[in-house]
Formats: sequence, C-alpha cells, structure tokens
Amino acid sequence: MSALATMAVETTYGDVEKMIFKICHKFRRRYGGDFNELVARGNELFMRSYRKYNPEDGSFTTYLWLRVWGGLMDDLRGKLRKERRLTEVNHPLENVAQLEPSDWDVPTFLKGLSGDAKVVVMLTLTAPKDIPHAMMMKSVERCNGKPSAYRTHIKEYLLDMGWTFGRITESFKEVGQALTQ
Repeated sequence: MSALATMAVETTYGDVEKMIFKICHKFRRRYGGDFNELVARGNELFMRSYRKYNPEDGSFTTYLWLRVWGGLMDDLRGKLRKERRLTEVNHPLENVAQLEPSDWDVPTFLKGLSGDAKVVVMLTLTAPKDIPHAMMMKSVERCNGKPSAYRTHIKEYLLDMGWTFGRITESFKEVGQALTQ
C-alpha cells in the first residue's frame, strides 16, 4: 500500500474504530466469545470492506456495519455447523462394534427400517468407494477404535450426497433405536 493509501485507511479506521468495538461488544453480549478475538476479526473484516467498498452501495459506515456483523455471524454459523458435525449424541451405533455376527441377522434387521436408515446401516457395514476405507480406519485407530470417527466420515459423505443434517440425524436415531430393542 502506498503512504497515501495507508493514511486514508488509518483516517477511516479512526472514524469507525468505536463502531467496530461496539459491534463486537454487542455480538459478544448476544452470542458470547472472546472480545479480543471478535475485535481482531472485526478489524480484518474492516480491511476487506475497505478494499471492496463501492460508494454506490451507500455510506461506508452502513456498509461496514453490515459486513462486520454479517462476517461475525458467518463465523458463528460455521463454528456451530462444525460442532454439530463433530458433537456426537450418546449413540447406540457404537454397539455395532461389540456385536458378534451370530447375534443378529442383517436382512431381518433391515426389514424394520426406513430406506434412509438402511442406507446408514449399509454404509456402516461396507464403506463406499467415495470414502477411502484406509482413511476411515486410520481415524478409528486415532480415536482408540471408537466408531465415532467412522460415523463422522459417514455423516460427511451423506452431507456431500445432498442429505440434510436433520435427515442424517433421524436416520442414525432410527438405527440406534432399532439396535437397542
């Protein structure tokens, strides 16, 4: 950046610094988070907004407010989405690893399940080509043999196939309930 451009950014930042702090403070009160991290992210969003701002879009402060608040919300949504994927509800599917083949008959078990639940069972029993089996087994080993890593890969695979998170959750719940019966 040239000296003139740096001076313009500093002048503009001086004009909106309190607004960025106010946005971050309001966001923290409403949604939580570390204030210093929010301010750092707000400053980063300021720099991006400064570069992308077009005066035809309206006043810079309105544009900046929307960009900073929207950016913080996007970060929060991404974090929540990631936590939802990684957080495992106490799931009876872990019982599958403990069952002996003689304990249950797969065709009989599948008869009582919906189509989506059948897909989940089949993905659990046989890894599709799209999910590298070696990668999943490595994840299972890293998690001390717990099937949660394998389950996470299956969920990611189903999300990539266009399933909604709710559809995946309901299918896993149905399989879990069938296993506990």
